[in-house]
Amino acid sequence: MKISVKYTLVYVLLGVLWIFFSDRLIGFLYSGSTYNEIVILQNIKGFAYVFATGAVLFFMLIKHDKQLKEKLLSVQELNQEIQSQHQRTEHAKKELDQLILVASHEMQVPLRMMNGFLNLLEKRLVSPDDPKSVQYMGLIKGGMSSMKQIMLGLVKYATISKNIYPKENINLKSSVEKALRLNAKMIRETKAYICIENLPDVKVVKSHMTELFYQLINNALKFRKKSIPLKVSIGFHATEVEWTIFIKDNGRGISSSHINKIFILLKKLETGKFMEGSGMGLAICKKIVEDEGGRIWVTSKENEGSIFYFTIPKL
Repeated sequence: MKISVKYTLVYVLLGVLWIFFSDRLIGFLYSGSTYNEIVILQNIKGFAYVFATGAVLFFMLIKHDKQLKEKLLSVQELNQEIQSQHQRTEHAKKELDQLILVASHEMQVPLRMMNGFLNLLEKRLVSPDDPKSVQYMGLIKGGMSSMKQIMLGLVKYATISKNIYPKENINLKSSVEKALRLNAKMIRETKAYICIENLPDVKVVKSHMTELFYQLINNALKFRKKSIPLKVSIGFHATEVEWTIFIKDNGRGISSSHINKIFILLKKLETGKFMEGSGMGLAICKKIVEDEGGRIWVTSKENEGSIFYFTIPKL
């Protein structure tokens, strides 16, 4: 029950009971009193009622105030714990990003050295007349290339939240067009059709948006159906508080067993005997969107395509 309703009921109940019993008590004790005496008694009764109800309300308010202070203290302690936990989480995230960044940079040096010696070995030992040696060298170089892509992806992932670049007002269509230029070779080779609707003006980190669209379009290109041309549609919906951008394709889709895992760092999609992708692209997308204060998710059915959504708050 609300405290205002509670106090009103108490006040009304006390008033009704006081009027009912006090009038009968006066009538019983002072049945022979004059009119003036009755008036004086009624005034005394009125003052007594005011003081009595005031005292009751006073003690009720003291009790209520004590309960409010206890609740406020509890909320303050909870807020302090949440803030402390948030600070610890942010500190851990920064340390992890720094570790990833340093480790990725450090691993690139021996990786370049290994690649250099691998090229020398290829020239000395691999013969076109020996198909096995050519095959094995191709597998080794493919593994080296994948490792390099993972290292570069980790560097990119770790630097997203560094706040190197300020937010600026842009139209998202310009970011999509730049992302298309970065994917131009693959788009031409696959003869993909990209449809871009009018997109909103937003305040974001421009390079992050280009990277976000690059990764989402590249993902659609990589996981297209080989039997039909790829079609990608990019558009948006709006609410009072945020923009919702969508990227829809008619690709292979995602099975229900993988749909909750695709944004995990270094999580690769299993297709048959192979693990496709580097496991970095969608994790980078998730971090970019969250760094901008939004959310990202996907709806998909296997062999029916996917729709990736992400939100950007209206500032």
